[in-house]
Amino acid sequence: MRKVLFSLFLGVALLVAGWAGADPAETENTVWLGSAKVEITPPAVTPLAGFGKRRGKPSAGVHDPLYARALALTRGEKKIVFVSVDLVLIDEKLRDAVLKKIRRTSPLENDSLVLFATHTHSGAGATGGRFWERFIMGKFRRPVFEKITSGIAQAALEALTKKIPVEAEHAQMPIEEWIENRMDEKLPGAHRLRVLRFRSLEDKKISGQLVFMAAHPTMLPASNYAFSADFPGVLTGELEAGKDGAVALFANGASADLRPRLGDSGTEDRFKNMETYGKLMAGKIAAAHFEPLDLSGPWETRIERVKLPRVKIRAGFLKIPSLVGGRFFPGSTWFQALRLGNTLILALPAEIASETGSDIQDLARAHAFNPFLIGYANDYIAYVIPRRYYKDKSQYESQASFYGPKMDWFLQEKSLGLIRAIEKEAPPATEKPGQLSYQDGLAVLKLEGDAYQVGFHEGRLLKNEIRAGIDSIFRYFKRELPVPVLNTLLIHFSLDRAWRKMEPYVSYEEYLQMKGISEGAGISFKKIRRLHAMPEVYPTWCTNGAYWGKATQGGRLVAIRNLDWNRKIKVHERAAVKWIETPGRRAYANIGYYGFTGVLSGLNENGVSVGQIGAVSKDETMKGVPMPFLLKRVLSRAGNLEEAGALLMNLKRTRGYNYLITDAANQTARIF
Repeated sequence: MRKVLFSLFLGVALLVAGWAGADPAETENTVWLGSAKVEITPPAVTPLAGFGKRRGKPSAGVHDPLYARALALTRGEKKIVFVSVDLVLIDEKLRDAVLKKIRRTSPLENDSLVLFATHTHSGAGATGGRFWERFIMGKFRRPVFEKITSGIAQAALEALTKKIPVEAEHAQMPIEEWIENRMDEKLPGAHRLRVLRFRSLEDKKISGQLVFMAAHPTMLPASNYAFSADFPGVLTGELEAGKDGAVALFANGASADLRPRLGDSGTEDRFKNMETYGKLMAGKIAAAHFEPLDLSGPWETRIERVKLPRVKIRAGFLKIPSLVGGRFFPGSTWFQALRLGNTLILALPAEIASETGSDIQDLARAHAFNPFLIGYANDYIAYVIPRRYYKDKSQYESQASFYGPKMDWFLQEKSLGLIRAIEKEAPPATEKPGQLSYQDGLAVLKLEGDAYQVGFHEGRLLKNEIRAGIDSIFRYFKRELPVPVLNTLLIHFSLDRAWRKMEPYVSYEEYLQMKGISEGAGISFKKIRRLHAMPEVYPTWCTNGAYWGKATQGGRLVAIRNLDWNRKIKVHERAAVKWIETPGRRAYANIGYYGFTGVLSGLNENGVSVGQIGAVSKDETMKGVPMPFLLKRVLSRAGNLEEAGALLMNLKRTRGYNYLITDAANQTARIF
């Protein structure tokens, strides 16, 4: 009996010991990481890529080597390979060649390869066959192309074969003072240096890093003829020289209009500046506070072939026909999204302006993702900039934007489609129902979700009221111009004309909310658009006040707001309070009218309130952010008076308004 009990005890002990020391492979959520780094510096006679001024002249040597760096993540059956390359761009032919070479040894799905360029302007040329690629890269050379694509494929394959179990962590650091916007220095930008880092589960050593940053690697000028990875090479080299020696990849984001700024630290020696800047960024990462990153949850990868708008190349005053332009630039390209639990990585084939990149990430945040953006990925379609800059011929970025003025919204539309497609567990876009109640006859709505959902359910819940209200408003203006037919034409003409001028300053997110109301209420978008142009065409005179300290009982801040609309319009009968919650934005109360997405008065969760009074300016123009959308941005984005003021002052405005912004948390207010 004792022998039986001893054998039983021994078996249980061995079982427990075996369980405690189980191989991480037995855990379905274990993340495995492999990394590799392969030099791809071409022969010395190869031209550099990045500046047309070099005219394809051969290089004069190597300042620092060029590399392909790879990180391969595996969980269960899912594989994702990130490859960062010290090139100015990746085009479709290069990506196809790399993928084919990888598949000779290891099967890899198309949507599992994320191939992106650091965008150094001192990298290898001679890899592109299109006419415009020859202009910035020099003549195509097959041996150079084969060497570089083989090196990239080798890095990916080595990363796929070296697997260790890891845990993830992340950090972000503000770098506003080290970045400048070369298109418009007033453009606001929350510039961040962000890092995904992986540590071995066994010894906790750093095993790999993905550095996300947005800035043009042009610290070395066109007069440089020595190969260099520019500051991304210095940055990643410094990280790899650390005690753990882990491979570090540089992912350049929405950097079309951004460049490094050294300030007083800069010298006339461009190579020294490059070294200083790269080491500065590496130092910020070394000093950063990292927090654990949970990668559990669904892993999904998706890559879509997207048909692009017609190519519109402008050469000075000449416009090259789309039929000809289509031979220079792609007619379709790859858009890619990767989901690692709550983390979303979007890989897009363009030089994206910082504002457009920020808007795309906000679309992802509205779906509760933690987004990261990679530009210069998988292909190249040149610059994508906010449409208001498209006709500005003084901007290089405008001249290098080849798909028409609305390409920024196109990029956001397709990115949103990817976000929704990869969000498998989420309900469809219209399934967050919203709530409607009445208090003393006042409509009170609680709306949540992304911009489209918020608009759609306002339209759905108040369909009849919105229809009747809009018809009533337009009937009033027709009565004021008692000329049948002509009055309708004049009203539509003036509102449509104003909207056309303002639309380039309206965000895609704001457009989506308007579209949601239109489709939820079953009203034509033209009517909704004209309604939103009215406050700019027909300004009103209102009253505002802010009182605090000795002026109020208990010293509390009290803000008042009176909307002096013409009562004959009967807009006061359409009053509503709307509480709006969108992930990634500040929740706010829009104290206004149903069917109207803009803000005329309101308060956000941080205690910032807004109001305005109509005024007159001699420099009035419709070319700016419409006032109701400007106030809406203040409520949804500003956490205090300082942030609200920066939004008001830095954005292009339309006409004379006086603004009163209050900050209850800090017991203060200011008039702009």
